[in-house]
Amino acid sequence: MGRSPEQNSLGVPAFRDDLREYLEIAVLLLVLRPAAKAARIIELIHRAIPYPVLLVSAQGDCISLSMANKRYAQNDPGKMVLDDGVTECALVGHSETPSLLKSLALTLQPRAHLFALYQGWLACLEAFRAAQITGRLEVPTDSASQETRRQALAEYLRLEREISALRSQAEKEKQVNRRVELNLEVKRLSAELASTIQRLSEKSS
Repeated sequence: MGRSPEQNSLGVPAFRDDLREYLEIAVLLLVLRPAAKAARIIELIHRAIPYPVLLVSAQGDCISLSMANKRYAQNDPGKMVLDDGVTECALVGHSETPSLLKSLALTLQPRAHLFALYQGWLACLEAFRAAQITGRLEVPTDSASQETRRQALAEYLRLEREISALRSQAEKEKQVNRRVELNLEVKRLSAELASTIQRLSEKSS
């Protein structure tokens, strides 16, 4: 998506600052074999392409959308690298999928420049990920709300990983005292997880 460094085919200006340069947005379709390691391949594609990408991935009956912000590399200003991790959403089998697809319409996105447009799409994907946890799709209406949502999602995923690892460790632990300690830690983190879910459930301002 984009015809020249200054003006693309949508009439949305390019974006440049000290941190990043968005001259175009690549919209790509990826068809994966059933046995392919989808998550790894999707991340590699986002890393390899120097432009921000909206990637549609299909693997059997599973269809997903993924995005990732890009920035200049600190040790090589001529190279673009991932700014954060990849945000990916599986679309099949979720009641909010039609709402997500409607929310991605270009007419609903900011058009000041390509970075703003990409952030609008990314906000929709992050809202959909939150909806898979809370059951309600609520797209943030400003950058502060979007950043709050992004931090809460990252915290939720971190806590889920830690709780899963501790539960697995507790099941294998033979010492009763240590098993009790692990279960207490699971309980503490579960309370944090519930609080994080509440933050995700809060309406955008």
